[in-house]
Amino acid sequence: MTDTLFTIVTHKFDPAVCRHIERVGSELRRDYKFLVYYDVTSAPDFRLTIDECQTLPFDFAKIRPKFPLLAQAKIAPGNQYTAYIDLLHLFPEIKYFWFVEYDVRFSGNWRVLVDICNQSRADMLGVHIRTREEIPDWDWWPSIRNEFDPGRQLPGVRAFGWVSRLSRDALELIAKRCVEEGWTGHMEALLPSLLCDAGMRIEEIGGRGPFTPKERRGLYYLSENAISSPSRNGDLGLGSNRFGPPLLLWGMRKNRIYHPVKTGRSLRSIKLDTLSALKYSKDSAVDLLKRTAGHV
Repeated sequence: MTDTLFTIVTHKFDPAVCRHIERVGSELRRDYKFLVYYDVTSAPDFRLTIDECQTLPFDFAKIRPKFPLLAQAKIAPGNQYTAYIDLLHLFPEIKYFWFVEYDVRFSGNWRVLVDICNQSRADMLGVHIRTREEIPDWDWWPSIRNEFDPGRQLPGVRAFGWVSRLSRDALELIAKRCVEEGWTGHMEALLPSLLCDAGMRIEEIGGRGPFTPKERRGLYYLSENAISSPSRNGDLGLGSNRFGPPLLLWGMRKNRIYHPVKTGRSLRSIKLDTLSALKYSKDSAVDLLKRTAGHV
């Protein structure tokens, strides 16, 4: 029996998303447990059939009381990890939990990525993992705090959350420290910082960042702007695996992670995405010139 659960997390079930889910499921179900974990408020239309896929709703309104110190009243931004923790009692046989958002694509067989990553026993696998020293101006550092002792601090570590794998031990530790010790914050800052503070093993899935092990260096995506040092605010420029803006094209290279891939975009949205991409390009170029000149 497999000890790994691969979970697609979604609040959308349009035809393109359903086709994507069916494809991922067909590639992984033979060797791994596969789950479609969806926000109960999204009201999926299951006439868009997702054959042989286990589906499970989550209701943040019912999960939130288990985490009384959450800073936000809604699941976004940054509280999705509470729904992840809620899976622990439903899958007692699972040791490793993959969480992949609906707008992530992989230009290859997902089993290639999961098989290679599952050779690692790290407690957390994530993308674009960076320390506070590398990206001191990132927006979500101030969200980390301890409600019982405001003077307590954690080592600042950031991991973007659209693709991640967390061990059972990691999820149990996060739940314990958030509920019993008073920690709260945006999940992309809070989770890796808590795990680092506890001495747990954290690795990057690919790229060339400082948390990437040598056997996966250069795989699956590039570091920011094809260089290893991000801007002070953690911007990812125009890489194929980035926070934003949404990708207009994807899949040109094999075995690469692409994010965000949005479907059903209007012409107005595409225009705004293009303008955002041009702005990112300009800002990234200016930042690179400043760092090259030693001004930052």
